[in-house]
Amino acid sequence: MGKAEKQYEGPERRQYVRLRPSASMEVYYSVVPAAGKVKAGWRGRDSGAGQGHSRSVSGGGLFVHLTEVESGQLHDLLHGKKYLALRIQLPGENRPIEALARVMWAEGEDEAGGNAYGCGLSFVEIEEEDRNAITNYVIDSHLADAEREVRS
Repeated sequence: MGKAEKQYEGPERRQYVRLRPSASMEVYYSVVPAAGKVKAGWRGRDSGAGQGHSRSVSGGGLFVHLTEVESGQLHDLLHGKKYLALRIQLPGENRPIEALARVMWAEGEDEAGGNAYGCGLSFVEIEEEDRNAITNYVIDSHLADAEREVRS
């Protein structure tokens, strides 16, 4: 059974506005070496991609639920020895967003005896156009939510 998400009650430290989408977004990921950071790009097709979903996104990173990461890989991810190559499909966007991210924190969950983790990711490489697309998606979603509240 999964853990309840912890609520941080201190001052906001995020650089970017964050969105908790009502529907989760699919995220494809692949574990890649962090050494000699290479230009961000999708490596999943040739290195055993996994599929997860995000329930929180911003221009600086996202929370993603990973279901195909071994505990040894998680250790390397948490210690910056490995990164995640990501492919994120924003709702309404034709082109997927590709980025390289570092795992900043993780919480373990037991999913049918497998290794599943909820992870906070920070983008280490992302094209500015892609970061702007995420930021615009977040802002547009907040505005749409505010309009719905005003109408009701």
